[in-house]
Amino acid sequence: MMIVSAVSEKVDRNGIATRKMWLPKGRWYDYFTGTLLQGERSYDMKYTESEMPMLVREGAVIAQSMPDIKDLQHEQNCYILEFMPGADGSTILYEDNGKTGDERVVL
Repeated sequence: MMIVSAVSEKVDRNGIATRKMWLPKGRWYDYFTGTLLQGERSYDMKYTESEMPMLVREGAVIAQSMPDIKDLQHEQNCYILEFMPGADGSTILYEDNGKTGDERVVL
């Protein structure tokens, strides 16, 4: 599971916005800093205007396309899998051709 949120709060004179975020049960990693946070509580998190809060539950498996994929018109043969530490996780990766709605399980 992943939580992504836009920063829409007003920034202070140093360009920092404080975003109050409540996390569901579990332990969560700040994707960009690696900070580990306990769930079932709120945090006042600080971000610049150019940053985006992205929190990932421990044990999550994140599938990404290769950086050279620029559009959805080209078939993808390779994925990047990122595993968050701290708990056993699993995922099912589905792929479709974007035309017929047919899908296949990749992972």
